[in-house]
Amino acid sequence: MVDSRSEELCRIGDRLFSKLSGYFGLCQEIAENFYPVRADYSGFTDPYSNFATYVQDGYPVIWTEQLASAIPAMLRQGQWFTVGSGDASLDERPNVSRALKQATRLMRQQIYARGSNWDHATLEADRDWITAGQPVLSIQENRERTQFVFRAYHPKNVAWLADDLNRPIAYFIKLAMTARNIVKAKQWGRFNGTVSPEIEQAARLTPDQEFPLYQVLIPADELYAADHKRQRQVGGRYVSCYIDRSHKGYLHEGSMPVLNIVAPAYRRLSGMTRGFSPACWNALADARMLQAMALTIIEQAEKAVDPPMAMSHEAFTRDISLMSGGVTFADLGESGDIRKAMQVIETSNNFSIGLELKQDVRQAIAESLMINKLTMPSVREMREVEVMARLEEFRRAALPFFTPIEQEYHTQVLGLLFDMMQARGMFPPGMFPQELAEADEVKFTFVTPLNETDGRKQVEAFMTAIQLTASASEVDQTVSNLWNVRGELTRALTGAGIAPENIKTDDELAEADAKAQAEKDFSKAAALGQQGAGVISDLSNASLAAAQAQAVGA
Repeated sequence: MVDSRSEELCRIGDRLFSKLSGYFGLCQEIAENFYPVRADYSGFTDPYSNFATYVQDGYPVIWTEQLASAIPAMLRQGQWFTVGSGDASLDERPNVSRALKQATRLMRQQIYARGSNWDHATLEADRDWITAGQPVLSIQENRERTQFVFRAYHPKNVAWLADDLNRPIAYFIKLAMTARNIVKAKQWGRFNGTVSPEIEQAARLTPDQEFPLYQVLIPADELYAADHKRQRQVGGRYVSCYIDRSHKGYLHEGSMPVLNIVAPAYRRLSGMTRGFSPACWNALADARMLQAMALTIIEQAEKAVDPPMAMSHEAFTRDISLMSGGVTFADLGESGDIRKAMQVIETSNNFSIGLELKQDVRQAIAESLMINKLTMPSVREMREVEVMARLEEFRRAALPFFTPIEQEYHTQVLGLLFDMMQARGMFPPGMFPQELAEADEVKFTFVTPLNETDGRKQVEAFMTAIQLTASASEVDQTVSNLWNVRGELTRALTGAGIAPENIKTDDELAEADAKAQAEKDFSKAAALGQQGAGVISDLSNASLAAAQAQAVGA
């Protein structure tokens, strides 16, 4: 029996995917030129059969791989993120700072826990980010409900409903499950719907037969818009549904406190529900040209090594053998000159021009992929001013690559992890103080080469200010009161790489200052006491001397 809810959701999902046929066709061509292992947008392809036979020049594939590998190498090393509230003054409070550091530590434990699949999921998502421009990542609990598992989806298997700002609000995910796994999920309680008789029969006869499913992640008020009672019964803001696409059956429905999936976009334009990658999309025309040129140059190289020949039909009446040691019988007539009976056709005169054009196209692809902009400049044997200029140049060139990853990709994934940990009670009760709990949302700070460049600038600015103040103090000793030396020194120390937790808070600093002042006052009092004791001793000695003098005079 067909369920009306599942039938409607299948109809919506089918319509969403049909609208993406043109987009998937473009992604297919991009993958064929830049990411062959992902070149299955237009249908199923066996990755082991005729792999990348259409690629004549591997330059775009190699450098796309290098660009994607640069993301974890440059942006996810060591303590690459910290949790914050977005309010620097609030984050510096001791109780808030301790809570944020603990939250960062707990999040890192989930990311790098054994079995989290973080590295594999982000490795796949990074390459989809560079090529398609919009990876899809989800965070799920493992079967034991002891930790989170990260998962990347093929972009062709995910469609979504978007709001007026083109942000996804409900996801439709294409899945394929074997008949055996579907029946087992029902037996184990993972599915609470109805399994069709065809699937149950297949589970007995052909258990490895796959059936197409939809997983729908949708807000409860979207699924049950007019049924407020049902919305309350769901028990969560979102609903996760599994639907049998073949039989339009409702396999499962469960509530979710958080929408556990994100689809960050490299770049998004108005009117487009899908993001795109300017790196590969801008280089697509050059990649097409490069493959055509490579094929032509290969053919010309073959002709240069094994050139075509024109021969006299009258002279060569039998098969011609041009292999090593081959023998060919020919009637050369009276002249006996083989050169009059056959001639090599020279076609490689302009071979170098093809190589030069190919090199120009490669350079254009490298510019589009920003490969030549993501290398930190060498600052050896440079003056300090030149070092800062080179680093600032690197910063400006690398911003288009770094900024979307931090603000869109990393922020969404980490924000989702934080929300899910909070919803599942993975942060200790009372860990967050009241003022932090009242903050609008969590913010993340990232440690990247750009931040290191900013840190150098802060150190340089502080040193310049110190030199100016020292010079001006020779004329006016009060000029040091013009600026907060301690505050700027704190910023410079952070920029120089000193960990924030190793810098004293305001309360700790006030306590240290009070202690230092007390020690100073004690030393001053001791010095005054010692000086007073000396005066008293001198007076006592003088009095004794006077008394002795009187005694002698008497």
